[in-house]
Amino acid sequence: LELVFAPCDEVAGSDRNWIKASDAEIVEATLQELSRLFPNEIAVDGSKGFVVTKSAIVKTPRSVYAAVPGRNKVRVARFPNPGTLFTAPGRVHYVL
Repeated sequence: LELVFAPCDEVAGSDRNWIKASDAEIVEATLQELSRLFPNEIAVDGSKGFVVTKSAIVKTPRSVYAAVPGRNKVRVARFPNPGTLFTAPGRVHYVL
């Protein structure tokens, strides 16, 4: 099972900073969410047979897009009309 916590920090709109959270806190929050989503199959205490035997937490803070106010001013400008780009073996054709 692979889960993504997004947004990952307060700046991006999360209620807490998951990047700074410990691995144990993330596993606990994941179990709570799974027990909320699947109440008949999963219990946080493991009483329904679902037990975490192994976990790996990977934190990549800039891998998830977040719509943060004020970021558009630093975004690279696009061409007024990007046109259409067609490619074929050995040939590139750009239509404006």
